[in-house]
Amino acid sequence: MQELLSILEPRQEFENVIIYNELDEVNEVIFFNKGSVDIGFEINRFKKFVIRLSKDIIVGAFNISFNKRTKFIYLAKTYCNGYSIRRSNWKNLIDDEDHKIIAGHLKNSVRKYYEKNILNIMKQEKEKVIQKWYKRADYHCMIAVRDNSHMHE
Repeated sequence: MQELLSILEPRQEFENVIIYNELDEVNEVIFFNKGSVDIGFEINRFKKFVIRLSKDIIVGAFNISFNKRTKFIYLAKTYCNGYSIRRSNWKNLIDDEDHKIIAGHLKNSVRKYYEKNILNIMKQEKEKVIQKWYKRADYHCMIAVRDNSHMHE
């Protein structure tokens, strides 16, 4: 536990700053204990934010734990502050043989939380917006990041 506390670094983000954009590489796990973060996506240069996290905010744990780029936009809706752990330190913690069982539970929890509270909600909302674009009279083409992860599983 002391090892974990020693690698935490202070982290802040100001209001209306994009923390991560779609397809960004994640280099830190962020724990905000104050503020709110919106999660959204962009289609044809139109940003839509769907989820607002304002309690127990953790950004990047899923991405680093499973070596994934972000699928969504993460925006500091208000001033946020808390702590972060750099990618290399997080990977060392979850890959350490001494903490293998705890790390396995942590990764499983991170995955379940992300899939239930972020991924599934965002995929449904993004599909609704895409369908609206298809119905527009001025629709010619779409610029959006599509989730094709189901094709590889």
